Amino acid sequence: MESLEDRLAAAVLWEDPNPLFERLRQEAPVWRLPGELAYLVSSWELVAEATDRVADFSNLPSPPTPIGTPVGATASGSADMSTSP
Repeated sequence: MESLEDRLAAAVLWEDPNPLFERLRQEAPVWRLPGELAYLVSSWELVAEATDRVADFSNLPSPPTPIGTPVGATASGSADMSTSP
């Protein structure tokens, strides 16, 4: 069986990507692209979740946290104690 990396590199992907995306949805719905700092998300449900949680999934660097800021502190300086993402 071909690895996912081999399948992504293969020209067959361009001819008919559906079998690969079906396999990704089953085996690795969020898959890191080899050699990249990027992920392939293979279902609309997971894409919607990621776009609703940009701070958690963005590849943009976070602004530096000032020294002495409590872990979980918000921009106002108070700690965010919620457990929901």
